[in-house]
Amino acid sequence: MSFMSETLPSPETSTYSREQVIAAYKRFVDDGIMNPEDLPLDDLDVIEAHRIYLAWSEEAMRRADQNPDPAAKIDCSVSLTTLYIDAGFLDPSYLDEVANDLLLEDLGNAEDAGLPEVEARIQTLRDDINARIDQ
Repeated sequence: MSFMSETLPSPETSTYSREQVIAAYKRFVDDGIMNPEDLPLDDLDVIEAHRIYLAWSEEAMRRADQNPDPAAKIDCSVSLTTLYIDAGFLDPSYLDEVANDLLLEDLGNAEDAGLPEVEARIQTLRDDINARIDQ
């Protein structure tokens, strides 16, 4: 497996999109890895995917922190939390952790902030993920 970094912008000249980060991880799902915790951390392609993820996530969090909308931080957290699922990591134990730990925390933050629309979106995500677990 060889990662083609020349097809992606460098962090010095441009930011990565969420889709580029998903593509960087999807290659591992295509190779049969279903839980991001099973990624071989000494693999150069994994290291590169993590580098891209870190550059993208730092930029996303910076933008959320600068946004006056209280929903921005929660939406950013949800986007970060669901990235691996969107890349195709569908191991049931991983899905359970995302739906019933991480997104549950985001749901509580949305409730505490008085953001019913955000709460509804997060609950819909949780329901969709939990339905995948039950399949």
